[in-house]
Amino acid sequence: MRSVQDLLAGLIPPGAAACASAATVAHEQGGPAALPEEAGLVGPELSPRRFQSLLARDCARTALARIGVRPVAIPRGPTGAPVWPDGVVGSLTHTTGLQAAVVGPRSVYAGLGIDVEPCHRLRPGVARTFAAPVELAGAAEVLGDAGPLAVFCAKEAAFKAWFPSTGAWMSMTDVTVAFTPDGTFDVRVRARGASPDRATVLVGGRAAVRDGFVVAVAERVSRVLDSSSLGTVFHPASAAGPSQDLRGADVPASAS
Repeated sequence: MRSVQDLLAGLIPPGAAACASAATVAHEQGGPAALPEEAGLVGPELSPRRFQSLLARDCARTALARIGVRPVAIPRGPTGAPVWPDGVVGSLTHTTGLQAAVVGPRSVYAGLGIDVEPCHRLRPGVARTFAAPVELAGAAEVLGDAGPLAVFCAKEAAFKAWFPSTGAWMSMTDVTVAFTPDGTFDVRVRARGASPDRATVLVGGRAAVRDGFVVAVAERVSRVLDSSSLGTVFHPASAAGPSQDLRGADVPASAS
C-alpha cells in the first residue's frame, strides 16, 4: 500500500497544498484535541464523526504551513462550511479510514474542494438520483466500476469549491460532470435556454481510485461568473437543500 500522502499525488493543483491522514484509532482512545474555537464541532465529544472532523482540521493546519500560513483554528461558519484564514481558500473531507484537506491562496483560486469516499457499489437506483446516464457512462469508461461514485465525489468537491465564494448552492442534477481519460473532469451548468454546447464550465478537477478510496479534488476556474445569470440552477444558502449522503441520510454539501 502506498503512503497516505501518495493518495493525493497528482490531484492537487499548482500553488495549493494538501495533507491526508489514515488514522483509524477508536474514538474511545482519544484523538486530536479541539482548539477553543473548534470546541462546538460535530457531535458529542467522543463521537467518531467528531474524531474524523478534528483529524481533518489537523491535516488542514499541516497544509496551511506548507503554503506559508500560520496554523490556526478552523471553526465552522453559519452554513457549515469551514472558516479559513484571510487570504486562504480550502476544503475538508473525512470518512472512516481517511481524512484530508486542501488549501491554497485566494489570490490564485476562487475556491478549492476535496471529497473522498470508500469504494463500494451503490444501491440500485442511487446513482440516478445525482447523475444522468451519459455522466455515469462516461465516468465508467475512465474509472470502471468506481465511475458512479467518482461522479458523486467530483460534484461534492466541485460544490465545496463553488459555494464559499458565491453563497449559492447547486443541485446535483442541474450540473453535469465529464471525465477525460486521464481522470481530469469539468463540472458544467447551462444558463436557461442554452444548448448543451453552450454549457459554462464552473469548476475543474482531478479524480482517481487509490487504495480502496475514490478521491476528487476541484478548483474553481472563474472568479467572475455571476450565479444569477444561470437561472434557477442556483439557490441562496438559506434556501438550499442538502446533498445526498450515499449511506442514505441527507447532509449539507459544504459541511465538515
